[in-house]
Amino acid sequence: EEWYSTLNQARLLLNEVHDLAEDDNRFLMMLQEKTDGIDGARAMLLTQFEFYAIIQSILVDRVMS
Repeated sequence: EEWYSTLNQARLLLNEVHDLAEDDNRFLMMLQEKTDGIDGARAMLLTQFEFYAIIQSILVDRVMS
C-alpha cells in the first residue's frame, strides 16, 4: 500500500505542476505533437506519468487484491 500511495502522490504532483492528466487522449496528443516536434522534456513527463499509472495498476491487480 505504501508503494501505491507513493506512486499516486508522484502522479498527482506531476499533474499539478505540468497539467498532464486533463486530457483523456494523452497518447494521441503526444503522437500529434511528435509529428510537430514534441518537446523531449514533455514527452518524458508523459511517459513517466503513464509508467506510474501502469505500476499502480499492477499493484492493484496482483498485490493488493
